[in-house]
Amino acid sequence: SLPPRGIDHDAKAYNRCEPINTSFDIIGILSVLKRHYDNASRNGSRDSTTHLEEKIQWQQKKLSDAEIQENLGQLNGWTVENGKLHKEFQFDTFVTAFGFMAQLALIAESMNHHPEWFNVYNRVTIDLMTHDAGGISELDFQWAKHADAISG
Repeated sequence: SLPPRGIDHDAKAYNRCEPINTSFDIIGILSVLKRHYDNASRNGSRDSTTHLEEKIQWQQKKLSDAEIQENLGQLNGWTVENGKLHKEFQFDTFVTAFGFMAQLALIAESMNHHPEWFNVYNRVTIDLMTHDAGGISELDFQWAKHADAISG
């Protein structure tokens, strides 16, 4: 199974939490990434992301501690560590962990919001914060929801 069709630079793209079958083909995922970049370059969207930035600007506001705690209640197993949303995922194999990261790479690119993450064998550790906001924003919570949906 390949990553979701229609990854685009549209605000609705990162609101879809559609998990991808983890029995994926690495070459297939890489070819989808290449097509994504080729299409973005051909359409000029890599250089003109203003429309995306306008649509998600409200999500880049730093949340208060109370707002963070309220949003944490909607996530499974995420905590705040060192001012970042934090979670450690564990999978059966390295291939499954890597596939999880590859799927999230497509989401991260469509959101123009990239995580700090670390992988050792079957574990993936993710830390999220919005650097432009100087802390945790709604965008981080949206990203975390995608990670939870994909991880199963």
